[in-house]
Amino acid sequence: MSKDGASVCKFALTLALEALGGWVMWHFDLSLAWVAGAIIATGVGALFRLPVAMPPFARPPMTAAIGATLGGSFSPAVFQHADALLLSLGGLAAFVAAEGALVYVYFRRVAGFDHATAYFSAMPGSLVDMVTLGLERGETRR
Repeated sequence: MSKDGASVCKFALTLALEALGGWVMWHFDLSLAWVAGAIIATGVGALFRLPVAMPPFARPPMTAAIGATLGGSFSPAVFQHADALLLSLGGLAAFVAAEGALVYVYFRRVAGFDHATAYFSAMPGSLVDMVTLGLERGETRR
């Protein structure tokens, strides 16, 4: 099978696992079923060394779909209670800044990572986004 054919098969398997995981979580009426189910199913598939893969062209629309899914879950009721969350959100912002700075220093001085790898590895958030950005901006070790 050609390299392109193998990539298409890996992508098809990944989409099938995602759909299965989403359906299982939806069937049991769990929160964010289609997002979390897809993540869990492909994660389990990867742990069992299934050839899961997402081609670069598929990432932007998938990111947009996830953003729309998460954004659509907010309602005006969230903002009605915003004043009660200000202290918590301020503490969270301070924690994220401190955590990012401390982990960055650890990765640079102890682990010996280059600047880009240490920075993107230290930042909390979407793991896939951080890995992709780190690969695009970092140095590779061979």
